[in-house]
Amino acid sequence: MMRVTSAVFILLSVVLAYLRPATIVAILSVSWEAIGSFFLGPFVWGIISKRVTKFGAMASAILGLGTCLGLAIAGMPPAEAGTIGMIVSFAANPLASLVA
Repeated sequence: MMRVTSAVFILLSVVLAYLRPATIVAILSVSWEAIGSFFLGPFVWGIISKRVTKFGAMASAILGLGTCLGLAIAGMPPAEAGTIGMIVSFAANPLASLVA
């Protein structure tokens, strides 16, 4: 069953890429910006500080991702939405770590 599902997904991806390449670029832009918004704050603060907490990491990841996706859904270009999401994630980690 998994092979059939994978084959169908690949076929749909190829058809979509052939018929509407701009759609693939938009999907990739939003997905990479969302990944950056989710991981930047916890990753960087986890490397440079021992004072951050699990709560701070989760809070900054969720806030960064939510900001990025919310702005992208509202119509902001993905690069700008991702940048703002990454800034929110980066700023929220130490603040949320102070709370818990």
